[in-house]
Amino acid sequence: MRHVPIYYALFCTLWQLSCADSHAPQDELLPPVLIATQEQIDTLQVVANRYIVLFKSLPGLERAAFVGYHAETVYFSPFLNEKYHYDAGIEDIRLISAVEVPSLRAETETPLATLNWQQVPRPSTGIITEVQFASNALAAAHLHHWQERGDIYFAEPVYVSLMSDSSYDEVHERYNTYQKEDGDNWYWWHKEINLADALSYIAKAAEETDSPYHQYSNTKKTIIAVFDSGIDYEHPALKESMLDLAVEYDGKVPDLFCYKGEELGTDRHGCNTTNPEKGKLGDGEARPWGTNKRWAAEPNKGEEGRECPPTKKTDNESQFTACPHGTHVAGIIAADGRVGNNTAGVCPFCKILNIRVLAGVGAGGPEESTTGGVTDTSILNGLKYVHELWLKKTEVRVINASIGKFHRSRAVALLIK
Repeated sequence: MRHVPIYYALFCTLWQLSCADSHAPQDELLPPVLIATQEQIDTLQVVANRYIVLFKSLPGLERAAFVGYHAETVYFSPFLNEKYHYDAGIEDIRLISAVEVPSLRAETETPLATLNWQQVPRPSTGIITEVQFASNALAAAHLHHWQERGDIYFAEPVYVSLMSDSSYDEVHERYNTYQKEDGDNWYWWHKEINLADALSYIAKAAEETDSPYHQYSNTKKTIIAVFDSGIDYEHPALKESMLDLAVEYDGKVPDLFCYKGEELGTDRHGCNTTNPEKGKLGDGEARPWGTNKRWAAEPNKGEEGRECPPTKKTDNESQFTACPHGTHVAGIIAADGRVGNNTAGVCPFCKILNIRVLAGVGAGGPEESTTGGVTDTSILNGLKYVHELWLKKTEVRVINASIGKFHRSRAVALLIK
C-alpha cells in the first residue's frame, strides 16, 4: 500500500511552518503578478530578471496525460517557444512541470459528478516554467501583458533563501525558538514533534530485522531525499547508505533529466538542481557546494568532492560555511555506526537520495559565488526529480528539506499539492 498522503502531509506541514512570509500574513491573497523590487534584486532576495510563471495550457492539450518530464516537454515546449520565447526581451523559457490547477476543481464538480452520473470537465492545466528576461522592466511589461490577456495564472520572482545568520535570527526572534522550558531544557521542541515516539518506533523496527544495516536490497529500503548543500557520498559512514542509481537499476541509470549535455547517467550519486540546462532538471555534480574545481586544484586540499574546506567565517572563506551541512544532515539520518567511531544515524537501514539545492547566487556564478542560497527553481526541480523516480517505481518516502523559506511561493505549494 502506498502511504503517499501521510508523507506528503508531513512535508506540507513542515513547509507551512517554514514558509511564513515576513512581509504578508499567510491568508493574504497575493496579486496575480508579483514584480521584484530593486531592493530585492540588490540584496539577493531574488534572482535578477528570472520569474516563475504558471502559464495556461493551449486548448486541446489540457487533457494530456502527464506521464513524466519528457512527455510534458514534448506536449508543451513547442507551444511555449512558438508563442512566447521569440518575443523581444525574453531570453529563455524552461519548462519545469505541468500541473492540474486544483483551485478550479470546486467550480467544475457537482454532487452528481461524484456518482458518475454525468461527465465533468477535468481541472484546468497549468505549466510551471522559469522565464528569463533581458531586464526587470521588460519582465514587468511582459508579465502584466500576459496577465491582462489571460495567458497566465500567476507570476512571481524566483525567490532566494540566503544562508545568512541575520535571516535565522529573524526567524528565532519571531517564533521564539530559543525559549526554555523546565529550567535549562533547550530541547522543548522534541516533545512538539513526538521525537521520543519516533525513535522508539525506529528502534523497534531495527530489532525486528536480523541486522539493521544494509540487509535489504536498494529497492526494499525506505528512501529519504535530502534537499541540502550536497553530500559527500564517498564518506565511509555514508557510502553504503547512499542511493546509488546504478545499483538501483542494475547497472543502467535511467534518464531522469539530470545531466550535462548528453552524458546520461552522471546523476548516479544524486542531482544538482541549481543550474540546469534547458530540457533538464539539473546535473550530476551533486558533490557539496564549496568543493569546486578551483578549490580542489589548490595544493594540499584533497580530492574534489571528498572534503569540505575550513568553515571559519573570514572574508575569503565565508562561501564555504554551508559546505558540510548536507553531509552532516545525511549522517544524522543514516550514518553507519559500525565504521570507525561514528555514532549510528537515526535510521541506519534507510537510503539517502542526494539532491543538492544550494549554490552560489551572487556574482561569479553557481560555483564561484561567495554567497550561497536556495532558489525556488532549485526546489521545484528537486521535487520534479523525486516525481520522476516515483514514475520509475523508486518511491521516495520522506523529504528532508533544511531550508529557511522566507517568501511564499505559489508554484512550490502547487507542485507539492
